[in-house]
Amino acid sequence: MKKVFCVDIDGILTKETEGFGEEIYMSRTPNEQNIERLRTLHNSDKARIILHTSRHEEDREVTEQWLKRHNIPYDEIVFGKPKADVYVDDKATNQVDREFLCVSGGLDSTIAFFYLNKHPQPFYCRLGHRYQRKEERALRALEKLIPEFKVMYADNLKLGRWEYGENAYIPMRNLFIIMNAVLHGGTKIYLVGVKGDKVEDKSPEAFAVMSFALNFIRKKEEGRVSVHSPFWNMTKVDIVRWFLDNYPKDFVKEVLYTSVSCYDTTTNGHCGACPSCFRKWIALECNGLECLDLFENDIRKWDGIEGYIKRIKAGYYDAKRSKEMEMVLRKYGLWR
Repeated sequence: MKKVFCVDIDGILTKETEGFGEEIYMSRTPNEQNIERLRTLHNSDKARIILHTSRHEEDREVTEQWLKRHNIPYDEIVFGKPKADVYVDDKATNQVDREFLCVSGGLDSTIAFFYLNKHPQPFYCRLGHRYQRKEERALRALEKLIPEFKVMYADNLKLGRWEYGENAYIPMRNLFIIMNAVLHGGTKIYLVGVKGDKVEDKSPEAFAVMSFALNFIRKKEEGRVSVHSPFWNMTKVDIVRWFLDNYPKDFVKEVLYTSVSCYDTTTNGHCGACPSCFRKWIALECNGLECLDLFENDIRKWDGIEGYIKRIKAGYYDAKRSKEMEMVLRKYGLWR
C-alpha cells in the first residue's frame, strides 16, 4: 500500500509565500531542490502525492498551469488540508529543509546564491545599522539583474544602536541574524564565512556551537536546524574564481559591480577607502578583473593599506591570503 504524502505548494514547491492572484501565482519561483525530492519520491512508486494549498478553488486553473510548466508530479491536488500519513508544508513539523541564505548585497553572499544552485531563500535583516540603505539598494539592483534572486526582508531585528568602530561592528550580530532566519521558517541556514575570517561569531566552530545550542533549546516537534557556510575552504579570491569558471565573464563582472561591499555611508557605491573595499579589490584583481573604476576614491591611495602590509609581514593572516594581497600590492608598486 502506498504511503500518502501531503505536500504544500506555497513555501515548499515555491520560494515565495506572500501575495495572491493569477499573475503572482504564475510568477512564483520554483524551489528546485524540493521539487527534485518530490520527483524522486514519485518515481519510487511507493508514494501517493497529494498537493494541498490554502488558495481558493477558483485558483485551480492557474495553479495547475504553474505545476505543469515546472514539470511537478502529483496524484491529486486539494484546496484545503486532506488526510495523509506525512504532511510537508511550511508550518509542519515533518517538513523537508527550508534553506535560507543570509544576504547583505555583498560579493560573498551573492556568489553563494549561485554556488548553492539558486536553491536557498535569500534572507535580509533590516538591522537599523549605518549602511543598511546601501545594502538594500544593492539587493534591489541584484533582484533586477538576477530573476531568481528574490529576497525575503525582515524588519523585526533592530541592532543598530550597538554598532561601533570603523566596520560598524555589532556584537553577536551573526547569531542574531541566524536566530531570526530560524524564526522566519528556515531550518538550514547559510551565512557566508570564508577561509581566514577573523570574526568571533563567524567560523566553523562558532557555527557548530550555534547549531547545537539552537537544537538544544528547541522543542523536538519544531524540528532540527543547522548553520553552514559553503566557503570555509575558500578565500574571497577562490570564490570569485569559481564564479568566473562557471558563468560568462561579462555577467560575472556585472554581478560583482552591482553587489556592494563598503562601510562608508556617504557614497552610493564603493568608497575605495575602507577594509571591505580593499578585500573586494584584492579578490577581483587576483582574478584578472582590473577594477579601479569600481571605486569612488583611488583605492591605491587609501592610508589603511599600510596597516595591511604590517599585518601581512607579522604573519597575522594565513599564508594563502597573505600571498594574494601581496601579489596585488606588488603589481601597483605599493609593497614596501
